[in-house]
Amino acid sequence: MFLATHAEVLLRELKNSLVIDREGKVVFASSFFCDLVHIDFKKAGGKSFFDFIFPEDTETVTTQLEDSKRRQASPFLLKLKRSDGAPVWTEFQGFPIESASGEVYAMTAVVTLASIAR
Repeated sequence: MFLATHAEVLLRELKNSLVIDREGKVVFASSFFCDLVHIDFKKAGGKSFFDFIFPEDTETVTTQLEDSKRRQASPFLLKLKRSDGAPVWTEFQGFPIESASGEVYAMTAVVTLASIAR
């Protein structure tokens, strides 16, 4: 029950949020993100974040995520891959989630539609 309640709060309060663990798996995806990539909310958790990235963008995205873990990244344009293979341009900014000892164990990200048409 706690998880369902917690997820409902996250959906309401963190509309554009995505949480990715250190292995690149989606821990939480907001309904907004799920709508962007055309995936059911219940199927998003546990998927690799890279399932939503075009292969040619993998290296760039990996570098940006690493920079985000070190708090060195600015928001960047990210072309997500919808479940039907179509692209959707977004603005993405990641923020590290750290343990009390300072170890990064996950990242929360804010994903919005890009204001620039591509």
